[in-house]
Amino acid sequence: GNSLPASPNLSGNIGLTYVYTSSAWEVSTSLYARYKGSEYKRLNNDPGTETPSYTILNARAELEMFDPSVTFFAFANNLTDETYFLDYGATARLVGKPRIFGVGARYNF
Repeated sequence: GNSLPASPNLSGNIGLTYVYTSSAWEVSTSLYARYKGSEYKRLNNDPGTETPSYTILNARAELEMFDPSVTFFAFANNLTDETYFLDYGATARLVGKPRIFGVGARYNF
């Protein structure tokens, strides 16, 4: 029989985080990977609607100071700038997000 739409045979997530804490601050770094196998997007399993498998890597680093309570962070999503498709139709493709970088700060009071 046909596969159900949007049902990959295999998908998974894994993450690694390292944290170092001192008396005045804490540093944490994280790396996450998400894999999604190929899948059909329509009930009839038309070969033109099968999205290829992909793996996305995301990273984040934070520096948290305890007094004052300030956190600085940086992140990168889709580190390898993987081109992946969220939907696949006969005439259109919905492309996932490209590589994105960001920085920020938080202040707690």
